Amino acid sequence: MSKNGKWTFSENEEFFNYGEYFDTKKEAIAAGKEYFADDDYALYVGQVEEGGLGVMVDVESIFDYINQNMCDEAGESADDYLMYTAPEHDQELENELKDVITKWITRHGYQPTFFKVVNIESVE
Repeated sequence: MSKNGKWTFSENEEFFNYGEYFDTKKEAIAAGKEYFADDDYALYVGQVEEGGLGVMVDVESIFDYINQNMCDEAGESADDYLMYTAPEHDQELENELKDVITKWITRHGYQPTFFKVVNIESVE
């Protein structure tokens, strides 16, 4: 279940790790006040913003790696192997590799369990 857009609370502006998420800011404030009722902590609320998977592909580096392997295997005759590919082919490969990696992450459950918190407000 996505936490994106839900509200959460903390005693500071950096670590929102109490594991409670609410549909409204008002609910998060009430839960935070109850949670910290016996303590003299400040109260902050913020909204969860889940990021993407961070999948980036550097096709040029992949080609360099392949080229080096081919040069090691075949010598100087492979010096320019994959060094002059068409930009549209590079983009096509980048998109396909991103898709493969994204599917792999999802299939095996490696999605991030972390998120950032935005719209942070101090509560009096």
